[in-house]
Amino acid sequence: MSGTSKVSLSTLPVEVVYRILDRLDIITILCTARNVCQRLNKIISSYERYQVLTTVNLDNTPISNSETSLLADALKNNTALKTLILSMNEIGDEGVKHLANALRNNTALTKLYLASNKIGEVGAEYLADMLQHNTGLVTLHLSCNQIKDNGIKHLADALRVNKTLMHLDLNGNKIGKHGAKSLADALQCNEKLTTLDLQKNYIGCEGAQHLANALLNNTTLVELNINNNHVGYHGAQYFAGVLLHSPTLRILHIGNNEIRFDGLTALADMLRINKTLHTLDIGGNQISDKERQYLDAEEARRLDDEQARRLNDEQARRLEDEQARYMGSVKTQYLIMPRAPRLYNAEARYTAGEKTQYLIMARAPHLDNAQARYTAGEKTRDPNDEAVRYLADALQENSALRILHLQGNIISREGVRDLINALKNNNTLIELELEFREVTDKMPIDLDELLERNKRLANINTDNRE
Repeated sequence: MSGTSKVSLSTLPVEVVYRILDRLDIITILCTARNVCQRLNKIISSYERYQVLTTVNLDNTPISNSETSLLADALKNNTALKTLILSMNEIGDEGVKHLANALRNNTALTKLYLASNKIGEVGAEYLADMLQHNTGLVTLHLSCNQIKDNGIKHLADALRVNKTLMHLDLNGNKIGKHGAKSLADALQCNEKLTTLDLQKNYIGCEGAQHLANALLNNTTLVELNINNNHVGYHGAQYFAGVLLHSPTLRILHIGNNEIRFDGLTALADMLRINKTLHTLDIGGNQISDKERQYLDAEEARRLDDEQARRLNDEQARRLEDEQARYMGSVKTQYLIMPRAPRLYNAEARYTAGEKTQYLIMARAPHLDNAQARYTAGEKTRDPNDEAVRYLADALQENSALRILHLQGNIISREGVRDLINALKNNNTLIELELEFREVTDKMPIDLDELLERNKRLANINTDNRE
């Protein structure tokens, strides 16, 4: 027995070690087998399964704090792994600390997914410190965490100096207007970020203004997603104004933000001039909501003198006392203005049997003959269709937009007809999504004719909500 040799990792044939590794899952090899000894590290580095390991997907695979630490240690010397997916693991701030320390000097990993991991402000600070030193990470997904405004401030500070990160997902992190301002300030000096996802936060109108202003000085951001952020029509107007001058942004998601009539028409005005915007997502803004068919009385009182002069004395009197009645025995007149959820006499309409005349002010800030017209004796269009028609007119002039999403804005048949007519002469749009209120027998025929005539328009997605 004295002649029996001892078996150890230092003497075990490489082929035998390969066979052992064949029986282990790749995560065990990465986290446990590595760093046992230098010889084993060398053998693992030459092992085929390890050499082709470019992606580790541990999505929704709960790992403990100690396992996260082992994974982080493996990343320190790994030169093959490009993508690490750890979403929905609840690693928390402590787990992020391990990963951030390991990635400070790692240049191999380019994509890191940490969505739904209960990362808070402290974890964001660890990641921010890492980003100030890391020179390899290109994509960072942090959606559905709890970073909030204070955590965003740390990340924004890192964006001022980071030279590699191009895609940042901060979807659903309870970010408010202060966090939006921090990001906006960073965007004015950042020269690398191309995609920023801020949907499902709370930046509001003020946050939208900060971000819009940042685009005037930013030369790299190509895509911005601010869906579901309560930016309102003022927020849409801020972006519309800036996009008249910004040459860089090509994709804007501003859906589910209650942009209303004014927001849509401001964006339509922008499309007449902008030559770079590729995709516009304004879905879920309920453009045809009936409550927007009246102009708010407070806004009506703020109409400037020039607009007021265009109303005759009788019309001006009815606007001031908000009664909208004609007390004589002649034809009844109605003053209908989009955007009036609180016009007090909206329901106090005179219902005489005579013919009705309507004064339709489709766009009070720019009142002209086309928008202030009497139409006696005929059925009047839904006032909110004016916004759709305004957009349709803009599409005839726009020569850049390729994708337009209007789903969630239940459009009438008149609005659909306006869009179809406009797109017959549009040579750039390739995809359209919309919902309409009712289907006529002619509508499918019109859509088929549109696709036949417009060869560029390859995809029309429709949803009938009749």
